[in-house]
Amino acid sequence: MSEHTHRTTPTQTKPEAGADVWHMGLIHRTMSARFDLLSTLIAETGGTDPVRRDALVADLDLALRGLHHHHRGEDTHLWPKLHARVPEESTTITRMAAAHQDIDALLDQVQDCAQQWSTAAVGPAAAAASTTLVEAMTRFRIALADHLAEEERLIVPLLAQHITRAEWDEFGKLMSTNMPRSGLPIFMGMVHDAATEDEAREFFAPMPGFVKAIWKLSGRKQYAKYMARLHGTH
Repeated sequence: MSEHTHRTTPTQTKPEAGADVWHMGLIHRTMSARFDLLSTLIAETGGTDPVRRDALVADLDLALRGLHHHHRGEDTHLWPKLHARVPEESTTITRMAAAHQDIDALLDQVQDCAQQWSTAAVGPAAAAASTTLVEAMTRFRIALADHLAEEERLIVPLLAQHITRAEWDEFGKLMSTNMPRSGLPIFMGMVHDAATEDEAREFFAPMPGFVKAIWKLSGRKQYAKYMARLHGTH
């Protein structure tokens, strides 16, 4: 955020009710925790257990696609509103969008390394490929952590001031309904892992009924089995 004082021009209209943007911090925490966990589990698996390796590669792909989906949602549904309502912060907002492109480049490197690991022969070749993948993930995680910290420091306060609660809830619904249904139980489990019980209840409250029904009816058990495969304890 720029050091100058925010000013409101006569042509600007301030939203009637600010967004409850603590959700953004939880989403960031959820994504960061998942990439940290995967980096540890990939290093642990190394050149052994091809079944577990396949599960980890699939989960990494899901997490990377989820991050990309989140960033595109910000680019198309949040940043344009901020540009229009807080034009004096356009430089900062544009820098956040540019950071998404930089992270996408690192994301692509991680995906390439994951593909190489997934096809490497069990033993030394797979062990070497896993090391290369973990190194790529480390570069990616550092860049992501820096970006998320800057976004929370500079952009989240703007969202709280200039995005309405209705717009924020609509953004959350859009993010969940545009996600492939097969990935919903995994995403919900990741959020539950990172959140307190109260945070999870409030986070999912505005989401469509079918999303909450998936978790209640089968998602929780499905996620537990899924995590067991990642940890190699199934």
